[in-house]
Amino acid sequence: VVSATEYLTEVDRFAEFLGRSLDAILNSPAREMHSPSEMSRRASFHDPAYSMEPVNSSNTFISYYTYGAMLGAGLDLTLRTRFPGRDLDQYMRLLWNRFGSAEKPYTAADLKAALADLTEDPEFARDFFAQHIDGTQPIDYAPLLEQAGFVPRKTNPNSAWLGPVSWKIEQGRLTLAARTRRGTPLYEAGMDIGAQLVSIDREKPGSEKELARLLKKKKPGDRVEIRFERRGVARTASLQLSQDPALEVVPFEKLHRELSPEVRKLREEWLASKAGGELPSLTRYCP
Repeated sequence: VVSATEYLTEVDRFAEFLGRSLDAILNSPAREMHSPSEMSRRASFHDPAYSMEPVNSSNTFISYYTYGAMLGAGLDLTLRTRFPGRDLDQYMRLLWNRFGSAEKPYTAADLKAALADLTEDPEFARDFFAQHIDGTQPIDYAPLLEQAGFVPRKTNPNSAWLGPVSWKIEQGRLTLAARTRRGTPLYEAGMDIGAQLVSIDREKPGSEKELARLLKKKKPGDRVEIRFERRGVARTASLQLSQDPALEVVPFEKLHRELSPEVRKLREEWLASKAGGELPSLTRYCP
């Protein structure tokens, strides 16, 4: 028996995972450059060694682990809501029976065909792969999550924002410690790794806390004058502050929204463990 407090704690943790993962995908400029299938083919360029190199991965790459997890979640909810009686577990079992247990190689076309067989809807399978696997169109998560009692929303919608930046202090100045993201205010102003912030509207923040206090006085859409030095050259730019796009996912309960019987049923079926009995023993190992 799980108490209400324990249940909500677990739901909160799951919602936090969903929020971090959605934010990593939907707010990354890399999503517009490469599809999930293309991201997976970039694996050899993103092993632990790449972290030592001054690459521009924040603008070009999303972890295929994160991408894959959220594609699975989106497909699972789509199957449950569009094809009653079907879910991701059944899809994975079908793939195991066709390819895994038989140790038979498979292709992306085989995965698409299996999804068509499971749903009895080849057009759905074709569109899902074309749009979300081989294409860059994101799944529309909001209505899917709503049906399971979760609401995706902006974390700080009223906060003025420069971008998801990392700072360090050099020569008494805030210095960008990582690449700026394409489309963010600092990127558009011409700031990038190594650039030193001199002032914003003539104020000279010497720490991240001072910068945060300065930004609290502003609102999204405000235009400010920013001065910085990059590669020894002093520059001035007019910069328009954005709305912080960071996302979170919140359970209905934290928003004082009531769970309907349908919503509760879908959530419980979605999150319930399918494990039962003894785990099968392994008889073969990958060398």
